[in-house]
Parts: sequence; structure tokens; C-alpha cells
Amino acid sequence: METTCSGCGLAVPGGTPACRAIFDAYIAGEWNNPISYRYHRMFVDAYCLQHPDQFCASAKSFAAHLTGLCAAFEHKSHPSVLNAVNRWLSGNPSFTKPELPSFRGALTIAVVQAAAAQAEQNPFPIAQAIDCWARSTWEAYSPLHPQARLWISQSFPAK
Repeated sequence: METTCSGCGLAVPGGTPACRAIFDAYIAGEWNNPISYRYHRMFVDAYCLQHPDQFCASAKSFAAHLTGLCAAFEHKSHPSVLNAVNRWLSGNPSFTKPELPSFRGALTIAVVQAAAAQAEQNPFPIAQAIDCWARSTWEAYSPLHPQARLWISQSFPAK
């Protein structure tokens, strides 16, 4: 039986499907303990970038998740940036997905799972865990930071 996730490397009985089950359970649990959209988006983008075979198969989906983390850390998830990128990607821009790093971050979804288990009444530790995990993922993609910044700049109409 596989015990390591092929995407993020998490050691978990059941491997990749078990890692995905952790993701799905957390998303389902947000209905009972919602967090801000900023942290929800960071959670989804980090997971997708750590599991690109499934969630970043196209250049467009990859760009959405990479620019999502760029917006989170360099633009404080400002709605104008996120909306501009969404509009730009909806226009079907032509670009090629770059080669992705094989190392996708030192932290995995396990840090969020641990925080959630310890903080049922207080979402702050969960938000902090999401931030740390997403930063770890963003740092792993550092060779592609210029590309994310370029895509964000291209998403704003020329004046």
C-alpha cells in the first residue's frame, strides 16, 4: 500500500488518495467553521500547486493558482488583483505552462490538519497554519515568481 502522497510527499497511510481526503474533509468542514476568503483561497492554491498533476494540468489552471499565491503574499489578496487575474484568464490568453519544480514545499496540508484538530473554537491557529504552509509552497516556486508577477501585470488593461 502506498504511504506517501505523490504530489506533496506527505507520509500518510493510503498515499495520494488519503491526502486528497484530508483536503476534501477540510473544505467540507469550512461550512461549520468558515475562515476568510483570503485563507480559503491560500489553502486551495497551496494544495493545487503541491498536486499539479491533478489541479494544474493546463497552463490556465496553473496560472490561476500561482498568481493566487502571488496575490496573497505580494498584494494582500486584494480583490482588484484577484478580479483582474480572473478576467484575464477568462479571456483565454495564450501562454505556455512553464516547467514546474519537483520540490513543492517543506510543509504539507498536515500542518493545517494538526491546527484544525487543536483549534475547534478558534480559527486563528488554522489561519496561521495555512499561511505557513502556503508560504512554504510559494517559496518552493520561487523560480517562477517573476512569471507570476508578469501574469498579474498582464491582467491589468494597458492605460
